[in-house]
Amino acid sequence: MIIAIPVGMVLTGFYEAGAFDHLIWCIKEIIGDFREFCKIDMNKKEKS
Repeated sequence: MIIAIPVGMVLTGFYEAGAFDHLIWCIKEIIGDFREFCKIDMNKKEKS
């Protein structure tokens, strides 16, 4: 509990400074690609 507050403050500072922007962008890209893959896969099942 004593360590959690300073670590949380440091992580919040990094986030506000934009340190995680690239990581967040990559995760959004992966999720978008996965959703597109699922749509394509569902269309193949419906046609068969």
